[in-house]
Amino acid sequence: MLEIIAIAAAFMAAAILILAATRTGELRVERSRMIRASPRTIFDLIDDLKAWEAWTPYDSAPDMQKTYSSPARGQGATYSWMGNRQAKRGSITIIRSIPYSRITLDLKMARPFPACGKALFSLIPQPSGTQVIWALDDRTPYAGRVMGLFVNLDRKVGDDLELGLTRLKHVAETTYQPGMNIIESHIRACIE
Repeated sequence: MLEIIAIAAAFMAAAILILAATRTGELRVERSRMIRASPRTIFDLIDDLKAWEAWTPYDSAPDMQKTYSSPARGQGATYSWMGNRQAKRGSITIIRSIPYSRITLDLKMARPFPACGKALFSLIPQPSGTQVIWALDDRTPYAGRVMGLFVNLDRKVGDDLELGLTRLKHVAETTYQPGMNIIESHIRACIE
């Protein structure tokens, strides 16, 4: 009986590994949000990597070590982090910054497993504010393809993007003004 269970388990494991090998390693997740703020206001919150502290969904570990390049904004700016299991380890670099319309970032993860991808923020002016589109293109390693058989990665990553856009909307609409640094923004939020 144990032999049959062992053979069945080995067959299932082999089937999972083969199925994962046939899947594409490309992942595209995209979410958007209408924000009642100017493209400049929103652009300033995305183009300044230190300003991400006010809205990013990926900055929640209390013992996370952060390193910013100087300057921390615009093309070439880099933000690196290292932390516990929750924070993992990786970096973001702004590789293209077109004022008030588009920002492209290079993402690199070193832990829990190596991964790399691109994030793109598009800002589209509308009569009532700005339509913000946050897209993530990821090249998933083999381990990620196996995980994708059991976890809906579009939903998992999409939930993070939704949370980030919700926080970005709140900061842009209530506490931030162009030219204000992130500390002034937090002080203003506490006063109001």
